[in-house]
Amino acid sequence: MSERDDSIGECVESPAPIGVGGPHVPIIEDPEATPERAPRAPVATAPQEVVPLVEEPGGEPGGEPGEDPGGGQATIVPEQLREHARRYFGRVREHAEAPSPPPAADRVIDNILWGLAQPALGLRVLLREHELIGRAVVPVALFVIICGFVALAGEAEGLGGWIKSYYATLVAAAPLSPVIFTRSYAKLAAASRPYLGLDHHPPYLRSYWQAFVESIVQLIVLGVGVAPLVAIVTKLPLFGWIWGAVFGWAWLLHWIVVEALDSARTLAPGEEPKEVEQRWVTLHPPWYSGAVLAKLRFPLGTLLLPIRIWGAILAKLGRRWRGEVALVETRPWIAAGFGLGAAVLLAIPLVNLLFRPAVIVAASHVLGQLEPELPRPPRGADDNEPEA
Repeated sequence: MSERDDSIGECVESPAPIGVGGPHVPIIEDPEATPERAPRAPVATAPQEVVPLVEEPGGEPGGEPGEDPGGGQATIVPEQLREHARRYFGRVREHAEAPSPPPAADRVIDNILWGLAQPALGLRVLLREHELIGRAVVPVALFVIICGFVALAGEAEGLGGWIKSYYATLVAAAPLSPVIFTRSYAKLAAASRPYLGLDHHPPYLRSYWQAFVESIVQLIVLGVGVAPLVAIVTKLPLFGWIWGAVFGWAWLLHWIVVEALDSARTLAPGEEPKEVEQRWVTLHPPWYSGAVLAKLRFPLGTLLLPIRIWGAILAKLGRRWRGEVALVETRPWIAAGFGLGAAVLLAIPLVNLLFRPAVIVAASHVLGQLEPELPRPPRGADDNEPEA
């Protein structure tokens, strides 16, 4: 074998071209190279260096905060969701630390957060002020003791039987607490106003019989108020039962707010309870009687006649709470947040007896802050009842 044959396939390392970094690249020489067929120039590639992207403060690289470089809306990542949650929770905590005026009516999120924080504010003020905690705890303690004696007088045997009878008595008597504590809650609402930065008002005291009748009427309105609407909506295909549940819960939250505001009602200087009640009924009929007031042409008016009659009955039954319903209509988002916060405190059985005074203190603050926005009909105005 010749030297030429031995050289075939041998690799000769040559230095990399000038200006190209990195390790030496092996070059294979062509043994049959001629002047007409020159060997190919060695090709060497430098390692690619990855340059990290620098994120601009407050947004995506190369774009505005909250937008991607292509101009589209950036996808909200979990970190951004957590940031929103922290910011909203911070606002709720700020509103719950000290009394503050409500935000502007056009700021929906702020209205909801302000209303949501009010029950926590009421609980904070109640636990901080000794006068208020005494007014709240003493009636509840007496109520619990009386329920204990009632259970003791029963036929329960042993300690376990007495405990079961005791809790059954508490659960059965809990709905009567608004009637039993009606005057105590009225005095608590009036006494809490100075601690909330509001003017002093005398309490709105009503008789126990009046409180009992109003509780029965409110239970009727709450229980069957939206029953026809829920019955119709649940018959719809697909998601009818979901809409029925939504309407039912919204109606419940609405009356939780109305009842809390009613318990926190006070009298302006020089006012009497009967005078206030006579003026409240002159307000415009509530929103749920809108079908009664609508001027409907035939045949729609005839088809909706049962709903119109039902709305007129509800308006007649709920005339006692025209002022509170008008306040809910004026600030619906505050009412929504307040209803959710109050429902959380009042949904715990038995413990709601202790949380209810906190909700009343919170309602006193809401009512005091929104008093300038509450419609005030002139004295001596005529009654304005819708007719089907």
